[in-house]
Amino acid sequence: MNKKGVGVLELLVSMTLISLILTLSLSGFRSLFSQMEMAHAVRTVTGALNTARYQAIENNQPVKVEKRDDGIVLKIKCGAQWIPLQVFEWNHRTEIRMTASPVFFPTGGVTPTTTIELRNHQRVYEITAAITGRIKVFQIR
Repeated sequence: MNKKGVGVLELLVSMTLISLILTLSLSGFRSLFSQMEMAHAVRTVTGALNTARYQAIENNQPVKVEKRDDGIVLKIKCGAQWIPLQVFEWNHRTEIRMTASPVFFPTGGVTPTTTIELRNHQRVYEITAAITGRIKVFQIR
C-alpha cells in the first residue's frame, strides 16, 4: 500500500488521545491554582497582622485590623478616630471570617484574641492572634 498522508482514523485517534491527556492534566492544574490562591491569602493575612503589630510598636500608637470586602485595612488611632493606614487586598475566591477586629498596642500585645478563618473550595486555614501578639497559622483541611 502506498500512503501519501495521514488518514482520518489516525487523526481521530491522535486527537482523542491529546484531549484525554489535556483533560486529566487540567484537574491537576485547578488543584494547584487553588492551593496557590490559598497560600497567597494566608500570606496576605499574616502579613497584615504582622505589619499592624510592627506599626503599633514603631509609631507608639494602637493599630486596628478590620475586614473589608476587598481585603484587610489597618487603621491607626488618631485622637478619638481610626484613620486608614494601609490596605491588604486578596482574591475574591477565598472567603474570610474574623471573630473580632483586633487592636495591636505599642507593647506588642493584641486585644481581643482573634481567630481568622480562610476558606476556599478545597482548603481551610485558621490564623490566631494571641494576647501576646503571637500569630499562628493552622491548616484545618
